[in-house]
Amino acid sequence: MVMEYCVCGMQEMLDSVPEKRFPVFQAHGYFLQLLDGLEYLHSQGIVHKDIKPGNLLLTTDGALKISDLGVAEALHPFAEDDTCRTSQGSPAFQPPEIANGLDTFSGFKVDIWSAGVTLYNITTSLYPFEGDNIYKLFENIGKGDYSVPEECGPALSDLLQGMLEYDPVKRFSIQHIRQHKMFQYSFHTDH
Repeated sequence: MVMEYCVCGMQEMLDSVPEKRFPVFQAHGYFLQLLDGLEYLHSQGIVHKDIKPGNLLLTTDGALKISDLGVAEALHPFAEDDTCRTSQGSPAFQPPEIANGLDTFSGFKVDIWSAGVTLYNITTSLYPFEGDNIYKLFENIGKGDYSVPEECGPALSDLLQGMLEYDPVKRFSIQHIRQHKMFQYSFHTDH
């Protein structure tokens, strides 16, 4: 397989800066590209299942590329919805429905959740859920209790809460995210 050359992964970029996070305007640009990529994948019936900074590559001109489709799932072309039954994504980026061991779940909403954890991470340098081991981590994700740091401001905080909504039915869709006030006037007006 031949791919275009990407200078680095987003995780390496985060690791290389002292604060381990991006300025909000930079995160905003990357996040919009991630949304475009997810929207395209979903329109093709592909659920990525492992969205995280380590799987987002960047070209020299700052274009974001979604990589590593190793655990992705192609939905049946005539499937009625985006129901999935398996997930092997990175634990810290998994939603409550997977942490709690549900048999079936919305694949698209799994990608929204992990994009939310990614946005949380690249803007705060933290993760919404922590745990000393995978069992503790999944227990914490399964409870769904987290907080958004105050410095995120009301608009970003509201967007993160919509993407990290415990109930997948109430969790934002890509369309909801695009209509969110964060995108009506962009991220920097909060700061």
